[in-house]
Amino acid sequence: SFETPLQWVSIAKKVAWSAVFRKLFIIGNEAFKEQLETFHLAAHLILSEASDYWVGAMRNAMANQSAYRRGMALQGAFAGIPAVIIGAGPSLQKNGHLLKAFEKKALLFAGGSALNTIDVEPHFGASVDANAPYRQFKMHPFSEVPFCYQARMSRENFSLLHGEKILFPDSSSEAINWIHGEDLFDGGWTVGNFLTAIALHMGCHPIVFVGMDLCYQQGRKYAKIETDLPEGLIEARGALTQKDWLMSAKWTEERAYGRSFINATEGGILELPKEKLENVLERFSCERDLRVIVHEAIQQLPLLHCARPDTVNFETLLCPLWDIWRPIFEREVDLDPTQKIELHRNAFFQRVIEEYESFVL
Repeated sequence: SFETPLQWVSIAKKVAWSAVFRKLFIIGNEAFKEQLETFHLAAHLILSEASDYWVGAMRNAMANQSAYRRGMALQGAFAGIPAVIIGAGPSLQKNGHLLKAFEKKALLFAGGSALNTIDVEPHFGASVDANAPYRQFKMHPFSEVPFCYQARMSRENFSLLHGEKILFPDSSSEAINWIHGEDLFDGGWTVGNFLTAIALHMGCHPIVFVGMDLCYQQGRKYAKIETDLPEGLIEARGALTQKDWLMSAKWTEERAYGRSFINATEGGILELPKEKLENVLERFSCERDLRVIVHEAIQQLPLLHCARPDTVNFETLLCPLWDIWRPIFEREVDLDPTQKIELHRNAFFQRVIEEYESFVL
């Protein structure tokens, strides 16, 4: 029980993590129920991502050692310039043909599967997925565009990049960062969130979302790309979606407060003010050579070189991983009080060290 809604966040987080990977059945206050379900879903995704102790992401980071430009140095570089965040949703087939007309009116951001579904070259590409499909990435035609990424990006896909590489700090682990001394970069749950965070960091305004369905439409996941329906889909907001997509929608909506976000997606689950893309195009009257502007801004940044990270660092790797995994072991201790959480922690640290030694040494 709680005496005031001010307690909701702390209680919801505690309950969510204590029940991570378990099913919840919630009776009571609807507002608290929604908050608890969100935290529970977030806990599930965070622990799932850390299920391999970030070994896969660290492997990629060690392989992706290349000269780069520092993304955080682009803060405010494009202040007041509109941005269009392009998703690969099925609705892109309805209005994607209009994107070419935005080339001199707004910065076009496309990442992940969207690179395979658009006909116009974006001003910025992006990827954050440690396990993105290589064959699909190899087929997109925009390998020369300035590319925003985190060190965890798939090393196979990273090898295909030929344009400027713009590195942003990791979203989950300081241990994976090449740029030491910088805070984690909140890139959300998907590459669409990552691009939105980058556009905000660069000062773009307003921000328009296109093809950001974040759900399946008539059994289709993407525009122009055929895929099978995966397992583990959920019903939410009247549509079939993925857990990370639902969290992606919530992340975007939270950041819309006090900002000009425009949802020009034809359908989908993103709950933002909607507007037809053709109407947005008519309102964006200012034209300029944005490719030259982007090129000049990037060239002003120094070209930096990666330094090998301290892969098994107590403060940046072991402790953050233990914070994520601790609730699982606390459940074991609750069931059997003769167990000691300290013994679980020491065994956990040893297991992580062994996993990293298998490829570091």
